[in-house]
Amino acid sequence: MTVKKPTTTDALNLSVKKFALMCDMSESTVRSLIDRGELRGIRIGTVVRIPVSEFKRLGLDSPTVREVA
Repeated sequence: MTVKKPTTTDALNLSVKKFALMCDMSESTVRSLIDRGELRGIRIGTVVRIPVSEFKRLGLDSPTVREVA
Protein backbone atom coordinates (compact mmCIF):
# COMPACT_ATOMS: atom_id res chain seq x y z
CA MET A 1 0.00 0.00 0.00
CA THR A 2 1.29 3.45 -0.91
CA VAL A 3 0.84 6.28 1.55
CA LYS A 4 0.08 9.64 -0.01
CA LYS A 5 2.53 12.27 1.16
CA PRO A 6 1.11 15.76 1.58
CA THR A 7 2.29 18.08 -1.13
CA THR A 8 3.10 21.74 -0.75
CA THR A 9 -0.21 22.50 -2.44
CA ASP A 10 -2.10 20.42 0.15
CA ALA A 11 -0.52 22.44 2.96
CA LEU A 12 -1.35 25.76 1.29
CA ASN A 13 -5.02 25.03 0.57
CA LEU A 14 -7.83 23.87 2.83
CA SER A 15 -11.07 22.07 2.13
CA VAL A 16 -14.29 23.97 2.76
CA LYS A 17 -14.96 21.68 5.72
CA LYS A 18 -11.55 22.26 7.34
CA PHE A 19 -11.72 26.04 6.78
CA ALA A 20 -15.21 26.10 8.31
CA LEU A 21 -14.06 24.14 11.37
CA MET A 22 -11.03 26.38 11.89
CA CYS A 23 -13.17 29.54 11.64
CA ASP A 24 -16.11 28.17 13.64
CA MET A 25 -18.49 28.59 10.68
CA SER A 26 -20.80 26.23 8.87
CA GLU A 27 -19.76 24.78 5.53
CA SER A 28 -22.75 26.47 3.89
CA THR A 29 -21.62 29.87 5.22
CA VAL A 30 -18.14 29.32 3.77
CA ARG A 31 -19.64 28.29 0.42
CA SER A 32 -21.88 31.39 0.46
CA LEU A 33 -18.86 33.61 1.11
CA ILE A 34 -17.10 32.01 -1.87
CA ASP A 35 -20.18 32.43 -4.08
CA ARG A 36 -20.44 36.13 -3.14
CA GLY A 37 -16.74 36.66 -3.84
CA GLU A 38 -15.92 37.54 -0.22
CA LEU A 39 -13.71 34.47 0.17
CA ARG A 40 -11.35 33.12 -2.46
CA GLY A 41 -12.04 29.56 -3.48
CA ILE A 42 -10.14 27.51 -6.04
CA ARG A 43 -12.02 24.81 -7.93
CA ILE A 44 -9.93 21.72 -8.62
CA GLY A 45 -12.17 19.40 -10.59
CA THR A 46 -15.27 19.02 -8.43
CA VAL A 47 -13.51 20.06 -5.22
CA VAL A 48 -13.19 23.58 -3.83
CA ARG A 49 -10.05 24.56 -1.89
CA ILE A 50 -9.39 27.74 0.05
CA PRO A 51 -5.87 29.16 0.16
CA VAL A 52 -4.39 29.49 3.65
CA SER A 53 -3.49 33.06 2.62
CA GLU A 54 -7.19 33.93 3.04
CA PHE A 55 -6.70 33.89 6.82
CA LYS A 56 -4.25 36.79 6.55
CA ARG A 57 -6.34 38.66 3.99
CA LEU A 58 -9.37 38.44 6.28
CA GLY A 59 -7.34 39.52 9.32
CA LEU A 60 -7.54 36.12 11.01
CA ASP A 61 -4.71 34.28 12.74
CA SER A 62 -2.96 31.99 10.27
CA PRO A 63 -3.12 28.32 11.21
CA THR A 64 0.02 26.47 12.16
CA VAL A 65 1.34 23.63 10.01
CA ARG A 66 0.10 21.16 12.61
CA GLU A 67 -3.43 22.61 12.47
CA VAL A 68 -3.51 22.42 8.67
CA ALA A 69 -2.19 18.84 8.49
